Amino acid sequence: MPISLQSPVEYCAPAPGHAGAAIVCSAAIPDPIRREVLLRRAWETAVREDPKEAARFYAFVRGRSWVASAGFHASLELAFRLNAQDGEALLTAAISKDPGIALREMRSLLALPYGRTLLEKACVAAPGEAMAIASGVSPTGQVLLQLLESSRDSNLRLVARLAKDNSNELPTRQRAANLFEDGFDNAASAQSYFSRLVERGASDGLLSEFAMHYLRELRQSGARVNLRQWSARDLYLLMVHGRETMDGDLFRALTQSALREKLTGASLASWPHARAFLSDALLYSSADYLNASQFAEALRGIHQAVNPLDELLYAAEIIDRLPARSLAAAAAVIQEESTRGDSAGLLYGMLAARLAARLPRDTAIARTGAAYAGFFQTPQAASMDSLFGREGRSIHRYYFYNDDDGVESFAAFRGGYQRSADWKWEDHGAWVRATSTHPGRRIEIYANVPADLALPSNRGRDAELDARNVETDRALGSSEPDVVVHRGHAFHLPKTLARLKPSAKLVFLGSCRGMENVERVLAAAPRAQIIATRGTGTHTVNDPLLKALNQALLRAAGDLDWTRFWASVTERFPGNAMFAEYTPPHRNTQAILLKAYFEYLSRGVDLD
Repeated sequence: MPISLQSPVEYCAPAPGHAGAAIVCSAAIPDPIRREVLLRRAWETAVREDPKEAARFYAFVRGRSWVASAGFHASLELAFRLNAQDGEALLTAAISKDPGIALREMRSLLALPYGRTLLEKACVAAPGEAMAIASGVSPTGQVLLQLLESSRDSNLRLVARLAKDNSNELPTRQRAANLFEDGFDNAASAQSYFSRLVERGASDGLLSEFAMHYLRELRQSGARVNLRQWSARDLYLLMVHGRETMDGDLFRALTQSALREKLTGASLASWPHARAFLSDALLYSSADYLNASQFAEALRGIHQAVNPLDELLYAAEIIDRLPARSLAAAAAVIQEESTRGDSAGLLYGMLAARLAARLPRDTAIARTGAAYAGFFQTPQAASMDSLFGREGRSIHRYYFYNDDDGVESFAAFRGGYQRSADWKWEDHGAWVRATSTHPGRRIEIYANVPADLALPSNRGRDAELDARNVETDRALGSSEPDVVVHRGHAFHLPKTLARLKPSAKLVFLGSCRGMENVERVLAAAPRAQIIATRGTGTHTVNDPLLKALNQALLRAAGDLDWTRFWASVTERFPGNAMFAEYTPPHRNTQAILLKAYFEYLSRGVDLD
């Protein structure tokens, strides 16, 4: 007889000391989409918080594409607790995502019996970076050089030769290493270099590294570059792999200058990252050359994707932004796909419910989404009762990190509050507090003080500076943050999310591509409203936006209406492409859909 769980999302949620139970519970859910979402959440928590328990239950996640999603360092610690076969498989998955980190953790890898094999995989995935390390005179560099020279892989022996060849500059040799070629002709042309990377099947990491660097230079220099010589494939891949550094102005410029004529009428459904690209094209008003069938066909097969939930979010954004003339074609595909099994029924039922709001006269699409429509709730306002509580006190926690960006962001934050007559600034060494009051309300901002670990004067201070976050959290006493703000690069975000509590009511993701982490925010704080970036985050927007938000929260007459607030701050950033990348809670399609999805899951599910 099946067991009925009235709230599987909460029942299977990891609890302290019971990570294994959450994994077993999640793995028993019959529906594959629900199972994978909850199992991944339970697994990531177990790996980060209880690696001993995670090792016991590794069999439940063996072979999953996301098995290393907790990050390289957490996976490395876990690997030491696993048998050789499982440990190597886990770290192979981790290396595919973060080969550069693997190279920097070379000594730890070599402590494993299969460490040399893993290190060679990291060198193959990031040959240019491996070459740069091996060209140095440090003990680590010399160990890596010897490994490359003695490898059976001829490509890695080539990397070793490039590391010892000082006749060319390091960037030129890095490009040659990434191509596994002796010659340097291709390294001279950005277009030919990227094309060769694509042709040799370079990793997504290498493609993204080049694309982001190249597009960032284009954006900063404002140079007019003739991209018509790029093929449709290469230019498209340049844009999708460079999404993190893309803004609306650059996307539109690339589309108008070269891509528009190359993709008109093209079938994009089978292209990598098609749904993400189409979502961006609609967001940046650069999709008028694309027809209804191109969008509709891209909505097919979501339930068969490697990460169906991620693709569902992009599809929902497409539906929200589609021009009216393309809605009927999208509705036809959604109805057809919804009949392809239970998993497809759930995913496409969610899309149907979202689309039905835009097609009020389409009774067929309304019926397809009827079971899910009631779970969609758009957050129109921030509740003052929720944010300030009975005592009228709202606790905000800002996280900064120990690099040059963290120091610069903190300096901008301090400048905005320390000199303000409306705020009281307290410096406690390792942390600071900024407070402001208005009749019946008080905001207290707590932030750790960062330092740039790359400076020679700060070497060896890692543990001390990391401990500042602990000291800052201790200063809160028994209070938990109502508002959590991430300030720093995107690769620091997992550290912030690891500290996120279920009690958070508002989360601000000010790093680049914060939107891609909405699901992880809601996994930790299910009822949080979220402000996030779609593209580049910058302190030139973060600081005035947060300052305006805090002032509005203190002075709002009743709840803070998001539509009115966002309209008021938009006036402060006229024509600012960076501000246009920020998404408020009431327009956050991903958060709205995810909350509906998890609310639906919480209705109950049978465990056979």
